[in-house]
Amino acid sequence: MGEPLKKNVLEPPEPKGKLDTETVNGPEDETLDWDTIVWPVHEENVRRLRQRIFKATKAQNLTTVRNLQRMMLRSWSNTLISVRQVTQRNAGRRTPGVDGQVVLTAQARMDLAVQVHRTARSFQPLPVRRVYIPKANGNKGRSEFPR
Repeated sequence: MGEPLKKNVLEPPEPKGKLDTETVNGPEDETLDWDTIVWPVHEENVRRLRQRIFKATKAQNLTTVRNLQRMMLRSWSNTLISVRQVTQRNAGRRTPGVDGQVVLTAQARMDLAVQVHRTARSFQPLPVRRVYIPKANGNKGRSEFPR
């Protein structure tokens, strides 16, 4: 006789169309290559999260909105899409940012994505320096620059 089929009743079945942990957080011990990323999958993940945030906002469910926003900020797909937008698609992609970095190679882009994803929770913005610029009408306009 064969062994009876065992069903694990402690784990519910994975719902279809939902994001799993690996999809959101990215693979753990895998070598990452920028050129092999399947962009439509990550764009769909980000689109779905944005849509859920929009629906929760429309329903005025602020707790769900906050939780979904937190999920978005910690999402591996969102990090990849953000790095791609800044380093490949933007017109100023060859202009250094406030950190003085320009990322042009595929390996540098992947390293930046990993760095951004790992430091997203502990990020502290730089203090700003306020400069008052005299205007033509005698008033002063305020400009702020990161230090």
